[in-house]
Amino acid sequence: MLQSELPLWVRYGQALGPSLLAAVIGGVGAWIALQQMHLARVKLQHDTYDRKYAVFAAVHWLLTGISAFKRAPNLVDMRDFINEIGAASFLFDDKLVVYLNEIESRVHRAHGLNEMRDNFPEDSKAAASKELAEHILWLGEQSGVITEKFRPSLGLRKPRSRIFPWLRRAAAWHLG
Repeated sequence: MLQSELPLWVRYGQALGPSLLAAVIGGVGAWIALQQMHLARVKLQHDTYDRKYAVFAAVHWLLTGISAFKRAPNLVDMRDFINEIGAASFLFDDKLVVYLNEIESRVHRAHGLNEMRDNFPEDSKAAASKELAEHILWLGEQSGVITEKFRPSLGLRKPRSRIFPWLRRAAAWHLG
């Protein structure tokens, strides 16, 4: 049978078949690449969670201690905080890093004022005590806010399944 004697749909199939097959294979390849990208994001979130939580725990512990005892932090209180806060700029967004830097500067200032209060002249002690009280009050108030500030970074997002919905339903029905 000559090619011109073939039905029209067969000739179109021969002409467009390889192109359509290449497009389907390319689409499947792109879908797989997107799945790999999604998996990499989830893995990154999983791999950094413990480091992020360690920063949160150190900050929360310090602020809770300041809030509970209404006193300036000492070096023992600040040890974990100082060790963990160094990684914050690599783990969190800029807004949270600025907030953590504010906490860090107030903690250091409160500690310094508390340590040096006895060395101030009598006329400066009242002003130093007032500034120290303001720092302690602000830091104490942050112990109730810190969880909400960290929630976007520490919240575990439920990964969206990229599998076709009918396949997900079929698996749930089969397993359920």
